[in-house]
Amino acid sequence: MRDQALDDPARFVQIDGAMSSASFDPEALIDAMCPLLGLDLTPESRARTALHLRIAAQQAEKLFSIALDDADEPAPVFKA
Repeated sequence: MRDQALDDPARFVQIDGAMSSASFDPEALIDAMCPLLGLDLTPESRARTALHLRIAAQQAEKLFSIALDDADEPAPVFKA
């Protein structure tokens, strides 16, 4: 079974003695990444980017909620 405790440290970051929250903030991610990537988003594209980041976070949360055992294997690929 997947050990949740192994994932917990990756969910938090310590900045100036304070721990970050476990909640996902797409706006904060956009604020941090746009200057790094040299992007200048319009308000419309910023809203759409935030929407897609929220969807990706929801999908990731569903994937992380599945308990996997070390013996679990991916399904084989079937080709017609």
